[in-house]
Amino acid sequence: MTNSTLNIKDIEKALRENEIQKFEDSLPISRKSFDHLFDYLDKQLGEEICANTLIVTKTFLVEHEIPNIDQVVSWLNN
Repeated sequence: MTNSTLNIKDIEKALRENEIQKFEDSLPISRKSFDHLFDYLDKQLGEEICANTLIVTKTFLVEHEIPNIDQVVSWLNN
């Protein structure tokens, strides 16, 4: 393996990591909070058909005292 190949791989890895960081920085709540939200939705909705009303999502956000509910809902709708 040449130095140029190694450098290209390092650059590609750095670019991927940068994109992941940009994505996480764009989230209106932490990634951990999103993980908890999606786990909650899985449990609450189970086999039910989603009505696309975000009522269950908003309930979670209120119960977990998320201050920027409108921003989270807007982000989820995009």
